[in-house]
Amino acid sequence: MDASPPAPAGPPVPDEVAATARHIRAVISALHALDLGDTPPAPTYDAAGGDR
Repeated sequence: MDASPPAPAGPPVPDEVAATARHIRAVISALHALDLGDTPPAPTYDAAGGDR
């Protein structure tokens, strides 16, 4: 797994907040790794009935 970027300097944060921030960074990293080249733009997708 890729190393996370260093946390910004500042006052210490509670462990739960730090864990949440790490999780968000991990999710964003995973999203960046996805190949969405064949995914249509969002306005063309209709969750109720497929393509418009």
